Amino acid sequence: MISKEKYIRFCENNPDIELYAKPWWLDVCCGAKNWNVATVVKNDKIVAALPFFVKSKSGMKYITVPPRTQTCGLYIKYPVGIKYQGKLNLENEMVDLLINDIEEYATKNGIVYYQQTFSPALTNWTPFYRRSYLQTTKYTYRFEKGFTYEDVWKSYSSGLKNEVKKARKQLSVRECEDIDLMYQLYLKTMERKSLNSSYSKQFIDEFHSVCMKHNSCKLYVAEDEEKRVHGVLYIAFDDNWTNYLFGATDPENRKTNSSSLLIDTALQFSAESGRGFDFEGSVTPGVEEFFRKFGGKQTPYYSISKIYTKNPVIRIMLINRLYNILGRN
Repeated sequence: MISKEKYIRFCENNPDIELYAKPWWLDVCCGAKNWNVATVVKNDKIVAALPFFVKSKSGMKYITVPPRTQTCGLYIKYPVGIKYQGKLNLENEMVDLLINDIEEYATKNGIVYYQQTFSPALTNWTPFYRRSYLQTTKYTYRFEKGFTYEDVWKSYSSGLKNEVKKARKQLSVRECEDIDLMYQLYLKTMERKSLNSSYSKQFIDEFHSVCMKHNSCKLYVAEDEEKRVHGVLYIAFDDNWTNYLFGATDPENRKTNSSSLLIDTALQFSAESGRGFDFEGSVTPGVEEFFRKFGGKQTPYYSISKIYTKNPVIRIMLINRLYNILGRN
């Protein structure tokens, strides 16, 4: 395991590192002292890396997915022109070495269990299987990089097309930097669902400030002619992908289809900028059904876990905990 400083320098010179693996993202979502990185180094160069977040709760330390982060950012340097069989061989070798790094860290630091969710780019979890890790398949919807807005519109369900057309007659969408506006609408949405807020105002402020600094986010607001806000949408992006992060609607104006219009706008941005679009999927019935209407490709991704501790009492408790975690969106 190399120093984080070397990984940070490596990322500065490699813009293709995905959003969720960028050090600035990890700093704001995890806290600068709460993440580390497993690496494979050859000829003094990083050829594979897997950042991870270490969380402490109830006196236990464990590796898990950071807040506001859908998937962890596994990086492997593939040689140009590599064939499919060679790609699988390289993945098996690199991931196995990364697992060695993580398990060594876990042993030294008293980590009791591991649970990370990987980007859909990881389709080969064989190295984890061979090391007795467990896997749960989840799903998102995606438009791959290179799509056009015309492609998107054709893929919409007929009902969604009507929703967007209707919303365009009532609402307009603008970019906004007022994160307070988004947060208040988010709280209203959580209250309507009888849920507690998952994020403090301080975290949202810091998160937005860092994303703005790195030109990696947009906040869209849908409003009517009287400037009443009906809905908001927050997206974050790197050079290759746009990711749906936050969405909220005013409970008093839910029938104006602002969410449909806002995502339609985000898809236009993604198409015009040459990025793919990830809905950051959900298996919650209402959310999944809504995302499905846009016509993106249903795409599997893996949540991988393993209990490290040998303590039988703690193991039973962790089995229940992991069951609840892996059963969520």
